[in-house]
Amino acid sequence: MALATHYSNLADRVFSPSESIARLLQQRGVQTPIDIVPTGLQLERFANANGYRFRKSRNIPGKAFVVGHLGRLAEEKNLSFLATSVAEFIRQRQTQSQRRKKHIPKTYFLLIGSGPAEDLMASIFQRAGLSE
Repeated sequence: MALATHYSNLADRVFSPSESIARLLQQRGVQTPIDIVPTGLQLERFANANGYRFRKSRNIPGKAFVVGHLGRLAEEKNLSFLATSVAEFIRQRQTQSQRRKKHIPKTYFLLIGSGPAEDLMASIFQRAGLSE
């Protein structure tokens, strides 16, 4: 973190994808002016999406609980925290289902994107016994 803050303070301007990230950078000591440049999805492109058709195309049951991430898979996005948290969440739901002897719909983690943290995320789920 200190290295990123140092490099940010050497720049003339820093770009942040959101107001919350800009605040975080300032809290970490970035003094360079920060411009907010939203990135991500154009939500209007998905306004007429068909969730049923999407699930069916990926063999995800209609009642399944789906957790997901869409974006570049990079370690600076703290995706190891996301993967570890989701893996724990899935294990807890499985345990609840077994303990209560009541069917709880299966949970799916939908990961859309690629990048250098792809193998790291896969290994977290493999270690948790959730690689499927």
